[in-house]
Amino acid sequence: MNKRKIIVIALSLIGVILITYPFVSNIIRVFTQTTVISSYENTVKNLSEDEKKEKIENAELHNEELEKDAYIDISLKEKQEELPSYMNLLDLGETMGYIVIPKIEVNLPIYHGIGEDVLQNGVGHIDSSSLPIGGKGTHAVIAGHTGLAKMKIFDNLNDLVIGDIFYIKILEKILKYKVDRKEIVEPYDTETIKIEEDKDYVTLVTCVPKYINSHRLLVRGERVETEEIVDKTIIENTYDSENLKGDKDTTDEKIKEQQILNEEINKANKWIITTKIVKLAILILLFLIIVFIIMLYKIKRKE
Repeated sequence: MNKRKIIVIALSLIGVILITYPFVSNIIRVFTQTTVISSYENTVKNLSEDEKKEKIENAELHNEELEKDAYIDISLKEKQEELPSYMNLLDLGETMGYIVIPKIEVNLPIYHGIGEDVLQNGVGHIDSSSLPIGGKGTHAVIAGHTGLAKMKIFDNLNDLVIGDIFYIKILEKILKYKVDRKEIVEPYDTETIKIEEDKDYVTLVTCVPKYINSHRLLVRGERVETEEIVDKTIIENTYDSENLKGDKDTTDEKIKEQQILNEEINKANKWIITTKIVKLAILILLFLIIVFIIMLYKIKRKE
């Protein structure tokens, strides 16, 4: 093999690496985040019902104690120190839960706080907002970066429109939200991120425009279900014996809703991973075809 061919092959390999790096990196991150989520699910399964109940009750108490007009920093710039008392809430290993947004292929763990170590690897819960466990009079705010080279987090958040759905899973709770508001604001404009009585909101926030980050995109979702949707064991432990009497239909309905939401999340997760792998495979195949055509052209030219 002469020197010229070696150079051509080397340049081709470098080209493949440079072009596919963001996609390969993103795929690796997808599998990494999937591993974190699987670990979370295993941790939840190993908790006793009393431990699960205690974690939810502590989170509810935290939400009740929040000031309704508390300032929620969405600048994502200033270093924030999370208090140990906050970090101990919903402490389930690495993450407090996870979020799934089928339309934009998002399946990410939700971490405590919005430190740079968090936002470089997933999405973070802003500690001055309600914990994302649902309930009337709560408004959780979840932040994620846009424009990272190594992975996509909230890059396509702007593709969401009114009526789109996203899910949050905390312990056995699966919370379903429908987008009802979308706006771009100044980094310190938090007028619309307020706790409203009898409302169950989650707002997703990221920096825009990409790489400039002068403003913040806010996408708010309102809870679709009016009742808590939880696992059967939680239902049976939450309702006392008097409430359960004559209320079997209600309990069965909640269990059925939980199963439906589980199926929705599982389907979305499989679709997200499959789509990313297919995209990467197509990109690599196209590049190899182009390289092959170029090399074939050079061979024929020599002949």
